Amino acid sequence: MKEGQRYNSQEIGKLEASRTISDGEMLKTGAHYVIDEKTGEKRLISTDEQIKFIRTSVEELLGKNLLTPENLKSGEFEISFEEDEGIGYEFELEKEQRIMVSPEDYEIKNWKNHVIDVYDQSGRCRIREKNGEPRLSIKVPLLSKDGDRHKFCIRLEFKPKTKKQTEELLKARELILQEAKTEIREKWGTPIPLSDGKKHWINKDDRGDYWIETDEETHIEDLLPEGIVYLGHSKSQIPIEKHATDRDRVEELVDMGIVKRNAGDADIFKKVFKKNIGSTSRTTKGIVDTSVSAEKKAAGISKEKIAYQMKLNEEKLIELLWNEKSRELRTPEDVERLLKEITGASQAGISKVDPYAFRTWSVDYNELSPEAVLEAMRNFYVKFLENISRVKSGTLSPADFARWVEYEIERAIHPLADGCGRLAKSLSAFVLARFSYPLPEYGMREDYYKTLNETGEEGFKEYYKKAILRSINENYIR
Repeated sequence: MKEGQRYNSQEIGKLEASRTISDGEMLKTGAHYVIDEKTGEKRLISTDEQIKFIRTSVEELLGKNLLTPENLKSGEFEISFEEDEGIGYEFELEKEQRIMVSPEDYEIKNWKNHVIDVYDQSGRCRIREKNGEPRLSIKVPLLSKDGDRHKFCIRLEFKPKTKKQTEELLKARELILQEAKTEIREKWGTPIPLSDGKKHWINKDDRGDYWIETDEETHIEDLLPEGIVYLGHSKSQIPIEKHATDRDRVEELVDMGIVKRNAGDADIFKKVFKKNIGSTSRTTKGIVDTSVSAEKKAAGISKEKIAYQMKLNEEKLIELLWNEKSRELRTPEDVERLLKEITGASQAGISKVDPYAFRTWSVDYNELSPEAVLEAMRNFYVKFLENISRVKSGTLSPADFARWVEYEIERAIHPLADGCGRLAKSLSAFVLARFSYPLPEYGMREDYYKTLNETGEEGFKEYYKKAILRSINENYIR
């Protein structure tokens, strides 16, 4: 095979099948497994003879002399296909050092979420979105090898060259996300100045690790700015068998110091809360004549006046939620009082009835009768206090607590004559602010209520988790 030569998909498939080498075959001829002390993952380590054999096989597959040291100096080359026959790819030899660091006394700003990796069950197939552009990487773990200061592996990387190929790769990414044991890894980075006057990117992942990647020769550890501590060199860590983690994806991200810090920022809270209310509430636009029941009294106020009043109410409501997030709540009566204050702030000047008046009619999307609302809310106050204790003890996440609040008020009970949506979102935001947790970002009203009313509590749980992940990337990584 010669570089640049064209082959159809059938011929390519035959070539790929003829060059497949199993782990078992490698073990029979000298390879062995090791357990990575840091990750607990099992890796297959090849002998020098096996690596030489595989390199020769790859040369036969891709073209003679393409993998000589001279041609690999740049670390990559590309073989292209016509658009109707395949997708362009690079065969990349990765040989770099990863220097683990800790910015203990160095403030890092302006993080950029520039890499999102989706791994299939094997851990070998990865679809990466880098700065918004997708690419498919196939790891070759049989070529995992470590030097004194570097990690070494080979990747076959497919890069789309047309809009159609990009769309197909993103569809493949969505399919992988539906599989069991799929893993998502995200990487944030920002350039920092070194003592030699140059800048290098420092990275941070969702596990809380910091590192700098460079070529093999550079001794970055000697050039680090004051305040950043060198921890050591990391090696390949290419997994052969992946194990699904029980750790919640959102929890992993929230554990990052940068997210915790920004979740305690009043301006971010205000921005995201306003966006959520604005995108999901009709009342903010002056519409109050649509209801779950014709029995709800019309406000009798112009649309313009309602919209203006809602803006005033919104500011007071945000002030209440943020300033009172640490309020002591000991009894069910304390919780009831909080809910009354929230509804009073959000409904001021637009409701003809008591803002905390319970509905006297049935609703289409739950079976709770009007007569059962009072008892359901009494149970809600008690459960609310229990959940505060569970979050403090670590047996419940703030996100699950807030999602429960929202589902109970908006869907399961729907207690109020008017304003259940605003109460649900306000109280859940109060919970998240109380525990310095990022707010979700809901998106379109139609999607929010379709999920809430048609998919049940489990469907809303998935929706809520994705809304928080989306919000972290949009609002809390800076």
